[in-house]
Amino acid sequence: MSGTYTNIRGGSAYPGLVRGAARKPIRVFQQVGEHDAVREGLGSWLDANKNMSAALEEKHYDHKFVITNDTHCGVENAAQVPEAMRWLWRDYPR
Repeated sequence: MSGTYTNIRGGSAYPGLVRGAARKPIRVFQQVGEHDAVREGLGSWLDANKNMSAALEEKHYDHKFVITNDTHCGVENAAQVPEAMRWLWRDYPR
């Protein structure tokens, strides 16, 4: 939820790492608030998450990206957790 792919502790490198690495057998649910943080020198969490989403799409990952009308880790974002779990485990044997 609201991944930190901005220029904080090297997080901005992750989209490039995804693009440069071999595809892995993983599924990714990604969520960010439309009104998430923008910090001078670090960048925009929304833009950084969009960049990561694009990297995952380019590598053809099983990926779902949700943008909520919220801030960083707000109530609307937390409400995505049940849907994220259902989506991530959708074909797990019962």
